[in-house]
Amino acid sequence: MSIGTNIKKMRRERDMTQETLAEYLGISVGAVSQWECDRTSPDISQLPLLANIFDVTTDELLGVDQTKSSAKIKTIAEEASKYYAEGDFTSSAEILRKGLKEYPRSYYLMVKLAGSVHGEEAITLSEKVISECTDSELRYEAIQNAVLNNKLLGNMEQARKYTNMMPSAYCSKEDLLMFILSENDAFDNLRDYAKFCVSRLFIILSKLTEMKDKYNVEERIKLCKQRIKIGETIYCDGDYNYYSDLMANAYSDLSYIYAEQKNRDGVISSLKSEAEFRYVFDTYNTLSQNTSPAVKGYVDGGWIRSNGERTVDQLSETLENDPAFDFIRSDPDFKSIIDSLKHCN
Repeated sequence: MSIGTNIKKMRRERDMTQETLAEYLGISVGAVSQWECDRTSPDISQLPLLANIFDVTTDELLGVDQTKSSAKIKTIAEEASKYYAEGDFTSSAEILRKGLKEYPRSYYLMVKLAGSVHGEEAITLSEKVISECTDSELRYEAIQNAVLNNKLLGNMEQARKYTNMMPSAYCSKEDLLMFILSENDAFDNLRDYAKFCVSRLFIILSKLTEMKDKYNVEERIKLCKQRIKIGETIYCDGDYNYYSDLMANAYSDLSYIYAEQKNRDGVISSLKSEAEFRYVFDTYNTLSQNTSPAVKGYVDGGWIRSNGERTVDQLSETLENDPAFDFIRSDPDFKSIIDSLKHCN
């Protein structure tokens, strides 16, 4: 399809007259007519403006095969994702930046790069997607990146601004699907939504646990134990997999609360459980499916590891150096926990 035919097609799809297009470009109506009849072609300097008017890429305007472009863009993103999953964020970002040089108007690559970097670069990329892109899912992902990176830089007013652009939880795709899907096609969506809700509930209760001015010690302990009970209820088969990290964090919070009270038995019991869940998190089969009914068939996948680090090693280092545990440092059981962490294989 010629560029003239493309211009005519895109103009008509947008209910735009030749006169309006000519006015936008600052040229005569006759010039537009000549293009659309393939008697002449736009000057190369006019292509970016035409692309912006029609909200397309210059490739689309020129009739370049978008299927091939989309496939190449997807390949670039997948290659970057492999490095990201291995904790090599620098290589991931370099691949995406190189991809953007080849496809400078790819909002998909912009969003992926914004998710691979931090700070001002991520915010700039996200703001471009938010202001220019019409794909709602990409815009929402860009908004998420903008929120997190503004928070990272301490720009809380900007973070709130972008947060308010998002729909409420009651308007989310997952929440709506829960009500409209029939029993024959709802399973995967409901199961995935259950996983999401469990993780968010853990995070909410964790944040509440930190609010010492709102909750007394007994209430904070109850909040930790509620998280543990929720995990035990959902993962009734013990198939915590990736979510063993959430369980470990609940026991970690509990150990610190007990440490504040110099409760030796509470600390030891909580740390033993945390160590067990840290080990599970480091060693679970990333391809295994959940068997617990509420999450049946779900595959968690892996987690991002930098330089082969293990959470049991991080816990061991914390216990050896955190002054919160000074009161119990010489306790044989406390030493035994550290020793077991160091010898986990």
